Amino acid sequence: MTAPNRLVWIVGDDEVLARTLARVVVALNPRVEVVLFMTAEAVERALRSGARRPDACIVDQDLPDTTGLDLLERAGPDLPRARSVLLTGRASPDVSLRAAWLGLRLLLKPQSPWWLAAYLLAFPLREEADWHVALSASWPPWQHLSPIHKQIVGLAMDGMRGDGIADALKIEYCTLKKHMTKILFRTDCVDMREVTETAFKSLLGR
Repeated sequence: MTAPNRLVWIVGDDEVLARTLARVVVALNPRVEVVLFMTAEAVERALRSGARRPDACIVDQDLPDTTGLDLLERAGPDLPRARSVLLTGRASPDVSLRAAWLGLRLLLKPQSPWWLAAYLLAFPLREEADWHVALSASWPPWQHLSPIHKQIVGLAMDGMRGDGIADALKIEYCTLKKHMTKILFRTDCVDMREVTETAFKSLLGR
């Protein structure tokens, strides 16, 4: 029997972003079905009605009727927390701690629809093996990066930015900038966004 298409839920009241993101997801993988929700109430109504549970979801923290965190916490096992992305424009310590406790991926706005779609679709590869293993088989520049450069690229692909990467690696920001300059040279990219997009394209076979 043919396996059902993967199902992605997008939850947020920015209709333009949601529809754009949905189009990009389907363009990257036509076998993915996307369902849009504008409010937490609509999500909970779908769950109560027995709707098929999503394989992954993107939830905006600022919803009209509650917060994305509250929705994901209430939904419990009905939404796949390990494959849920929480989008927020301001990651306060409280939001960051609650997201980590729930096992969510926290991403700061703004993110391009293409990058978000690629990040979402790469979840299965991320779960089967970390970025290091997956990229070594699909992205030739990966072989030319040093161990710390690979760590930096992996953290950037997980949605971290400059200061967050420096803190995670326990290095000074100026040292991180020097490493990033070498990464750009060895990958022939103009900035770290292009590095992560190129890496995602290789993972997704684009």
